[in-house]
Formats: sequence, C-alpha cells, structure tokens
Amino acid sequence: MATINPDRALTLDRAEREALRRELHGIAGGGANLEGYVEQGDRGHAYKLAADMRAMFAVLDAVGWSEHPDAPDEQPVTGDLSAHTEWIGRAARELVRCLEGEGPAGAADLDSDLLAVAVLGRLAGVTRNGSPEVRARSWHLDLELLAREDRVRQNMPRRPGGGV
Repeated sequence: MATINPDRALTLDRAEREALRRELHGIAGGGANLEGYVEQGDRGHAYKLAADMRAMFAVLDAVGWSEHPDAPDEQPVTGDLSAHTEWIGRAARELVRCLEGEGPAGAADLDSDLLAVAVLGRLAGVTRNGSPEVRARSWHLDLELLAREDRVRQNMPRRPGGGV
C-alpha cells in the first residue's frame, strides 16, 4: 500500500505502480482525438488535450514509464506534481464514473482499477507546499472516492470465496 513519509514523499508499491500505469495507458488512447481537433481547427480542444497529456506525462515521469524486473517493491514518487493535482483528481473521478457505469461486466479488472483510483487520489494530495487548502481538497477527494468505491463494490457480483 502507498505510504506517505514524513517529508510528504509518496511511496508506491509495485502493484500500485502497475495499476496506475495501466490506467494511464488507457487515458493516453484519448490522444488519438488530437488529429481530429487539428483537422477541424478546434484549437480549444486541441490545447486542452495537450495540457491533459502533459499532466499525464508528468505522472508517468514521477512513477516511471515502465516497470523494471529488478525494481524494488516500494519506490518513492519523484518530482513535484502540484501543478497537475487538478488533472489527477479529474482522472480519478472519471475512472470512478466509468466503473460505476460498467456494472458486472467490469468486475474482471475491478481490484486493479480501484487501486488506480486510490493511487490517483493520493497523488492529487501530494504537493511540495502541502498548503491547508490542498490538504482539504485531498481529504474531500479521498472521501468522495471511498464512497463511490463502496457503491461500485456493492453493485458487483460476489465471486466464490467472498471476493468481488
């Protein structure tokens, strides 16, 4: 599980990093819309997509773009993500909305998806300055995500052995 060190550095284990990368790779597929925006002359959407991609690239830079076989289980998140907390929080909420809409068909990757939601929620609260406003937004996001996670789990069929 992710742990926050006293210096506010976030540490992620291998499963968390892999779940987050898997989710970010899915988000990256949205970059295919860029060509259409450019062809249509839709400058606003093209710039927003470019800004979203920059934020996603910053998160990948912080957690690593790939997992090396000899990487330690726990690794710190490097870099300052404070400029991207709004995008990170939006990505977490969008993933939860998708999970709520999938129903039982989404149960196969549910644990990995919920792990990615939890990591995104934690990343949304990690800043170098740790201002009270940012911490308050982070706690609000954590509570919102936990409430939605409970709703998603309640709608999933139970697997033999008690798992979701």
